[in-house]
Amino acid sequence: MINKLSIEYIGDYERLGYKLNENFSYLFNLKDVLEKPYNYIYGYFEKDRLVGFIHIVLLVDEADIINIVVDDFYRRKG
Repeated sequence: MINKLSIEYIGDYERLGYKLNENFSYLFNLKDVLEKPYNYIYGYFEKDRLVGFIHIVLLVDEADIINIVVDDFYRRKG
């Protein structure tokens, strides 16, 4: 299931983000990111566990993908 990410998933968010950069939790602090109205983070959940997410910044007429990550176990599944 895909839903907007909330602060309660900070542990899984940081675990997945670490795959992108070992300083991920410093660079993209979830609390700070969620407070900004132009940030959107959507997560994919399996059994109430975050297994991937996409972070998008939406400004006026453009959208930028900032981060996208999927747990190794769920990659290459078609």
